[in-house]
Amino acid sequence: MLNECVLDDLIGRVYDAAVGHGDWEAVLDHLSQVLDGRRMAVHRFCSAQHLSRTASAEAGPQDDRRSGPSAWPKLPAWSVFIDGVPMPETAGAWMDFHNDFLKPQGLHSSLCLVRADRQEPAVAVAIWRPRQGPGWGEQQTRFLRHVAPHLGRALDIERRLAAAEAQHTAASLSQAAATLTRREKDCLALVARGASNKEAARRLGLSVYTVEDHVKSLIRKLQASSRTEAVATALGLGLLAG
Repeated sequence: MLNECVLDDLIGRVYDAAVGHGDWEAVLDHLSQVLDGRRMAVHRFCSAQHLSRTASAEAGPQDDRRSGPSAWPKLPAWSVFIDGVPMPETAGAWMDFHNDFLKPQGLHSSLCLVRADRQEPAVAVAIWRPRQGPGWGEQQTRFLRHVAPHLGRALDIERRLAAAEAQHTAASLSQAAATLTRREKDCLALVARGASNKEAARRLGLSVYTVEDHVKSLIRKLQASSRTEAVATALGLGLLAG
């Protein structure tokens, strides 16, 4: 029964996942179970441009053109479809998805939620049922309509938190990079060019043990787990420019 308690529980799980206190995969699996689905697929389309509107949904059968996200700007911010919703971006991708994922499992009927938004990557969430199973009804589509705006807010919260964390990490790395000594920077430049500790020691006129200490120190300061990651981080910070 898709009652208010079930809806409140699911909404709580969505926000928990947004702030890192829950797992998105588990939340979506739970949504699939609540709606009596057999399988769920989530597709993200990072390149699409979409309208930014108040969350809304329209349920009903759609044609089978399988057009990609480029057609979605005409949709409301959140839309619910019964069958026929565009999934992958090309007809070929759709056929692969159908033949490799849906057909072997006897899946046919889908209930889909599409996010069309200028500010966020487009998202399509599809829940599938076997061909011989019961059809999707107004109860399921109405439930998905209620979930949609909360899902949108949760995704926005997650994006903002991730952006804030990325800014904090970048600031922390910049401060750490500023503490690199001249010799550590010399070693970093040689490591970036593929030099071994032994070769770096020869070129800098230092002992191998001293170079090893410098390399360990710069890896720690750049919060890296390896020489390769340290070089990648240094490139990102502009420490190896020129």
